[in-house]
Amino acid sequence: EMHAYDPVRYVGDMLAWLHQRAATERDTLKILLAPPPEAGPQPKGQGDRHSASAAAAGFAVTGEVEDPSHALMDCASLLDAVLEGVAPPLSERVVQALSTRPSILPTFKVSQLLEFFAVTLSELIE
Repeated sequence: EMHAYDPVRYVGDMLAWLHQRAATERDTLKILLAPPPEAGPQPKGQGDRHSASAAAAGFAVTGEVEDPSHALMDCASLLDAVLEGVAPPLSERVVQALSTRPSILPTFKVSQLLEFFAVTLSELIE
């Protein structure tokens, strides 16, 4: 908000923040959706206790993901959903920042920033 008088810096700061948060979210989702490490032999009876909850979560009784590519697909779709929630407020702020100084040069610079971050974020999601 402090740099709202300069639309290029203001939009650039918002997009940089969004990129940083998206990278953090992606890393967190990869950790959360990664298959669990293989466990050694369990004492008798312990595997049966958690088999119903493991099956409901998409894991086999052995603790492995049934389809390993499913976790990566879910990560991309979840990250896409998270970023969709940010789009309306970001769009509103960009329009608001550009309407304060309706000049062609800042508008062109902001369009170049938006194009750069569109490519960068699409690479991050894939």
